Parts: sequence; C-alpha cells; structure tokens
Amino acid sequence: MNQKGQTLIEVVIGVVLLAVVFTGLFQALAVGIWGTFLDNQLTTAQQIAQSEIDYIKSQAYDAEAPYQYYLIDLDGNLIVASTGVEYCVLHCESPASFNVSYLVSEVPDVDRTVFQQITMTVSYPGGKPQQVVAYKANVEYGELVQCTDSHEDGFDIPKLNGGQGYYYVVTSVNEGPISAFWAIDKVQAIELYIYAGTPSDLGDLIAFKDGDMVTSTSPYTVPPGDYTVYFYLVTGNNIGTDSATVSYACQ
Repeated sequence: MNQKGQTLIEVVIGVVLLAVVFTGLFQALAVGIWGTFLDNQLTTAQQIAQSEIDYIKSQAYDAEAPYQYYLIDLDGNLIVASTGVEYCVLHCESPASFNVSYLVSEVPDVDRTVFQQITMTVSYPGGKPQQVVAYKANVEYGELVQCTDSHEDGFDIPKLNGGQGYYYVVTSVNEGPISAFWAIDKVQAIELYIYAGTPSDLGDLIAFKDGDMVTSTSPYTVPPGDYTVYFYLVTGNNIGTDSATVSYACQ
C-alpha cells in the first residue's frame, strides 16, 4: 500500500473516532439539558402547589359542598374552583401546561364544617404530579390566646350541638408537656384533640382522647410554638361547660 492510501485510511479512522466522541458528548449534553428541564418543571410544580394551598388557607371558610375556593393563575387571574376539578394556571396555550386541582376531605372524626383537610395536586408534562396537604379551620369558632405566667388555662366551652366543636389556641414559650381536660354534666360522647399549629395552619395531630362524659389527654412533651386544642361534642344538644383546661409550658 502506498503512502497516499495509508494517509487516507488514517484520516477515515480519525473522522470515525471524532464522530464517536462527539456523539457521546452530544448525548451527554442532551441528557443533562433534559434533566435540568425536568428539575425546573418539578420545582415550578412544587411552588405552584404551595402557593395555591396558601391562597386557599387565606380565604373565608366554605362549610358546604362543593367547597368552592378561589385559585389564582400566574397572571393573577382568579379562578372560581370546585373540589376535584382540574384548572390550568400556567402555559395554558401550550402542551406544557401546569394544571391544579384540590380535594376537601375530612379530618378523621372531626366535622368538615369546622376542620377540613385540603389536598392540592399539580400535574404537568414529563413528571409525577406534585401534592401538598394542609388543614383549614373555621375561624368563626374559638379564640386565640397568648401564653401568660400560668401553666394552666381554665375557660368555658360555649353550648354546642352534636357534630360541633370549639378550639382553643395556646402559645408554648418553652419545651414542655401539653395536655387538656374536659368534663360535661351529661353522659354524652366527647372528644379531645391537640394539634401543632394554629387553626389556619394546622400541623400534626399530637394527642387524641375520647370519653362519655369526662376526658383528658396524657401530657405530651412538645417544642415551643402554637398549639390548637379542639373540643368536639359527638352527641347531645345545647351542651356547654365551664370545666375545660389546657396545661402547657408558658414560663
């Protein structure tokens, strides 16, 4: 083989090697770009879910089905929404739209006219739907108090009918135990709940206790913060009491 033919073979081999190398580089670059796109889509979906559920929590309480609350798209337009229906809030004119829906469900053993669990779902192309769960309370009931020098607050529960409840919110300044007590003067089913957070931003359920006339929770050690105690009358009518107490670390 002459030198010219050998040089041609070397050039062809070089071109093939370069093609293989650049193909790998382009594939890696494409994978990286697609991964970044999916990460951005996920972040956007999570931000939309959180902002929409925060917006619902800021609205007046709707105690009757179909539990209508406003959603808001990213152009600032209000959407009169109903539970379980999907609405577009971003890129609505393209296949890459972001759609949201919410569901109102019961907090276990609690009347939906007083507490609601809101589940917000955001769906979008190329990724798994994102969900955020929060709680919403009917702030027309109950009262908010700040911590005083006392470790125990005693107060009245107004007259309730079966299926109604009353909440009481305390602020614990230090880490310590929290507990609640409630007694009524008739044999009726009653329940006590203690949640982290305030009625407009309920967190985890810390304690639950039920009884037929008297009930009290065991002390649970909790960090500083706001806590909601919920007194729920399961049965009976026109029943009130002056025997409710909440003990917590407030000094």
